[in-house]
Amino acid sequence: MTRRRSSRPLRPTPRGPSSSASSGNRGRIGALALPDDVPSLVAAIEHGLELARQGDIVERCRAAAEPFDWETSVAPRLEQLYAGTRVR
Repeated sequence: MTRRRSSRPLRPTPRGPSSSASSGNRGRIGALALPDDVPSLVAAIEHGLELARQGDIVERCRAAAEPFDWETSVAPRLEQLYAGTRVR
């Protein structure tokens, strides 16, 4: 099966603390901003712009997204679950 890639580039994105951002990746691929806190949002955007200039950011974003990829992670785990086999 050929894996399709989105034509949209992956970008670091500022998020709020209630987002689903993994705490292990905070600062490495994104930034958090507090709700209703303009300085926090400014800092998150500035950090995101710094991340965007890093040469390996696309690879880091892809690696962080891999566990949520439908074809390589989610669908195979669901198939195992429905088949009654062990899900890792």
